[in-house]
Amino acid sequence: MIGINETEALATVFANTRKKKRNIDLLTLAENLEFLKSIYKDTGKVARKVGLTKEMVRELLLPLYLPDEIKTLVRSRKIDRIGDIVEISKIKDNESKVKFALSLAGFTSDDVRDLKRMVKYTNIDLSKAVKTLTDLKDQNLHIIVIDVKDSTYKHLKKKAAAARKSVPEFVRELMEEFAQEGVKNE
Repeated sequence: MIGINETEALATVFANTRKKKRNIDLLTLAENLEFLKSIYKDTGKVARKVGLTKEMVRELLLPLYLPDEIKTLVRSRKIDRIGDIVEISKIKDNESKVKFALSLAGFTSDDVRDLKRMVKYTNIDLSKAVKTLTDLKDQNLHIIVIDVKDSTYKHLKKKAAAARKSVPEFVRELMEEFAQEGVKNE
């Protein structure tokens, strides 16, 4: 943590563990505790200094050891309860941890499938895919990832170019028209 000192770290920990509502995410709190641990060299000494139990300090440090995809959710406060972090940390393999974390963060099973497709078909890393999906969900937008035959894509590309649109814009308009027709027919 660049630019932090002992006094600031102590103040941050005190301000965010003495009341029910925190002003910072659990990962930032963990980073401050880790900084204090680097000074005092022992979790027990940190616990005594900040007035928490050693077990509570250990639990508050857990976000540091989670996969990056989950850290993104913690940083954005999509996962913001220490009990959830403890439960995620108990899971052995990282893929299962991420699936469980996504379900806790409000991702549906469809979202999880789309994330897997994004990673598989676009070579984007899961952390970036989670951030992208999280940002879109915050805007009430959804992402649909499908695979299509090359000939279908070429046809869509040709139609999109004729309409002076990108393929995603063209497909989005087609989907919205289709959805509107369905609403009219109901």
